[in-house]
This record gives sequence, C-alpha cells and structure tokens, in this order.
Amino acid sequence: MSSYELPANTAVIGKIPGYNKNIDPNGMFANELLKGVTFIDLMPMSYKTIMAQMFSGKDENGNAIDELTLKNLEDYLGKSVEILFGSGALFEQDVEPAKKNYKSLLTRLNTMNDEENYFGSKFSDVDMLRIIAANDSTFVENFSNNFDGANVVQNTYNAASQNKYIKLASQFANISKSMNYTQAQNFLMEGMAKGDDKTNAMSAFAQGVIFNANLATPTTWTGSNYSSSLSLFIKLISPVGSPACIRANILTPLMYLLAATAPVTSYGLFYGAPMLWEINAKGVAHFRLGAVASLSVMRGSFETTFTKDLQPTVLDVRITLVSLLNDFAVQSSSMADGKLIKSLYNKDAQKNLSVQNPYDIYAGSMNSSDKNKVVTTTINL
Repeated sequence: MSSYELPANTAVIGKIPGYNKNIDPNGMFANELLKGVTFIDLMPMSYKTIMAQMFSGKDENGNAIDELTLKNLEDYLGKSVEILFGSGALFEQDVEPAKKNYKSLLTRLNTMNDEENYFGSKFSDVDMLRIIAANDSTFVENFSNNFDGANVVQNTYNAASQNKYIKLASQFANISKSMNYTQAQNFLMEGMAKGDDKTNAMSAFAQGVIFNANLATPTTWTGSNYSSSLSLFIKLISPVGSPACIRANILTPLMYLLAATAPVTSYGLFYGAPMLWEINAKGVAHFRLGAVASLSVMRGSFETTFTKDLQPTVLDVRITLVSLLNDFAVQSSSMADGKLIKSLYNKDAQKNLSVQNPYDIYAGSMNSSDKNKVVTTTINL
C-alpha cells in the first residue's frame, strides 16, 4: 500500500491502492491507480465578524472609553468604512476555536461506554481530516443569472399605471374600447401627434398607460445563483475482521465523520450548529467555508460481509460537501483615490469570507492554496 506524507495530527479516512515491491518496484503501476483516487482535506473552520475590529474601546491616546460620544461614533464609522472596504468582507475565517471544538467532540467520543481512550490514545489529537475517496466522486458547480426585472423606465411606467387618476382614466378607456378602438390603434400606429416635444412625450406616455399598451424595454439583472457540491464515496474495510481491526478501520473513521457532520449538543436538551470546514479537494475544488450536507452509511448490501460475531467488515459511506459561500463574481480593475483596489485574486484574500471568485476555482484546480501536499513515498506491501 502506498504511504503518503501527511501533516502532523491528521486522521486518514479511506485506503490507498497499491502493489507490493515485487510486482511494482518503481511504483509505476501504483501511480496509475492513484489517478482514479480523490484526496480531500477538511480543516476545522469557523468565522467571526470583522466588525469586532472596528471599535477598540480606546481613544487616540490609548485611554479606555467609558461611553460612545458623538466624536467617537464618527471615528468608529470612519474606521468601519475603512476596514470593510479594505478587507472586502463582513466576516473572516476563525481557525483556532474550530480546532478546539472538534477536539472536544472527539474527546467525548473517545470515552464511549465509559472506557477511556476507546478509539486509541491519539484519537482526539486531530487537527484535520484527509479523506481518500473512490473515483466516482464528483464535483458539480452551477452558475445562473436572473434577468426578469423591470428597468427604471419600466418601473416608472408601472408606477404611473397605478396612479389613481390615470387608473380611473384607464378603467374608463377599457369600458369605452369598443367605441374608441380606432383611437387606440391610431396611437400605436402613428405615435405622438405633432407639436411640442415635451408635451407630446408626456401625452404619449399617459396615453400608453390608458390604452394598456406594453412598453418595450430590456429586462434588467435581478440576481444570480451560485451553488457547488462535492459528492464522495468511501469504502471502509476491515481486512482481518477481528474486533480490534473493525474498531480501527471502520468505527474509528466513522466516528471522525460523525463528529464532522452531526449537530452539537451539551446536555442533550438543545442541539445545533454542526462543525464547519475549509475543504480542499485536490485538483477538484476549494471551499473557504463549507459543511457536510449529508452523510449516508450503508450496511447490508450484497457486498457486505460479517464476522462470526455478526460484526460488519465492510461499510459504504457517501458524503456530500457544500460551500457556504453562495455568491460568485469577477472583479473589475477599479481605482480608488488613484490606486488600484486590492485584488481578491490572491492567497491573502482567502481568509476573508467575501464573494467567491475565479481564484477559488483556480486554487481548487491547481492546489495553489494547499499547504498540505500529497507526496508518494514508498510501496510497503
């Protein structure tokens, strides 16, 4: 089996295919197998508001401010605008509390059945997960723009049609259409009458409303939708089938995934707010902030085998990961005070949870933001 260079405190979920050195001394065949394997790193993540930076609670001399005076408020608002537009986001990533929370969940899991270190002494000492998924894992990304809104002129026309005086005239015109249909046709065929342009324009606009004429205008953009999801398939297998092997190869990875997916509770009375993640699917996608949307654990299929104690030796797991940043845009080369506005297309901007942009796609495809490189080392079997 191929072994991979991993960051410290990484829990690996899934198996890497490979051949022994007698069959594949140079690792050439193993590398061919790895072309169909997807590597996904999940790093615990949360977020905090950038607004917290805006008011330090101290004056310009460093003295504590007991109350927010008008002058302080002016400074606060000025600093707010500076920080917001300087960062280009309302929220930013918050890593350390997320790591602490995940370790807390794992520590409680490791005392299952009141047994300390039930899943091993290092089970709770995890900073990130690396999922090794099968080659039927797929990433889907969708963009859409909506252009069903009226423009400014159309909105004015619609507002005019609701004016009570024009509405009364319009109702009267509808009643008398059978008597005056020719006049409506003449208006549409001949346009404005001769005379003063301003008067004719206003008259034509009002007549258009009265005769229920449609106004020819292009529709305008009303919004966009962006969604992305990554579907993974993992097969958890216990090669030996002993209780210790089942615990290490099936239950332990499953517990990591459950802690990564399920809502959180303390006493059991209230629950919610599951773990969030920075997700880097190598060569596939990069989510600055994502979550596990669904986790399916399948037992009992025709491939499932059991031990003599009726413990499963195979589990099929399917996971859907989604990005929590559902806005996408490309950035213009705008200038502010004669200077180019700071680019969203670089690594420094990735901690800010602003609009997703082409750099997210680039980073996912080229692994440019990946600090945890996957490197093949040896074939051990």
